[in-house]
Amino acid sequence: KLILDGGRVSNSDCSNSFWQGITVLGDPTQPQTEQYQGVVELKNGATIENAIVGINVPNTYTLPSASNSIISGGGIIKIDGAIFRNCETAVKITSSTALNSVIKNATFETTQAMYATNSVPKQFLDLTKAKGLLISNNTFQNTATLPNGNNGNGILAVDAPVTIKNNQFFNLIYGIQASSTNRTEKPSIIANSFNNNQYAVFGKGMDYLKCNNNTFQVPTGTSLNPSYGIYLDACQ
Repeated sequence: KLILDGGRVSNSDCSNSFWQGITVLGDPTQPQTEQYQGVVELKNGATIENAIVGINVPNTYTLPSASNSIISGGGIIKIDGAIFRNCETAVKITSSTALNSVIKNATFETTQAMYATNSVPKQFLDLTKAKGLLISNNTFQNTATLPNGNNGNGILAVDAPVTIKNNQFFNLIYGIQASSTNRTEKPSIIANSFNNNQYAVFGKGMDYLKCNNNTFQVPTGTSLNPSYGIYLDACQ
């Protein structure tokens, strides 16, 4: 178990490149408890900066000294009051379950151009599966002026039955971009605030997306560059 209680984890100040970030491994054949799984806990303003992926919870992982991937899903993350700043991706989860993981009261922000040359922000949260993950009371924001409007995205959710509740999204391309390959695994989007995002909520290939009690301030778009609050593609 790794606990970051305050403090800052970043790349070298004299480096012109990202660092890899933190990887959390686990065992998907065991219960998702701290007894059996790797755990990373961030609290009290713990800050991760300038990483390719700030925290990665992979479904498979290849050790640097090995040629074959190992099954590693099941790692647990507990983020409460942390800061992720100027990472390409802040948190990436491809583990099938995240029942005991939580992301709350955190700030995800892009405040300047990416540290590495020719890099742009991708998404703060990149989620595949991650069943049971709670994402609440966070701020996802871009405060920088970036070339070509590459402001990055808030949450990318693929086949991800997660709860996204009471968050704020500011000045992004997509606030939430969600899709399902089986029409049933989809997020619940509840009581969030979307401000000046080009596309606030995009849903694709899912039935009965739950998107309740959210507020939208949508910027003025154009015929060539439209903007919207909610867009559903091949949904029922």
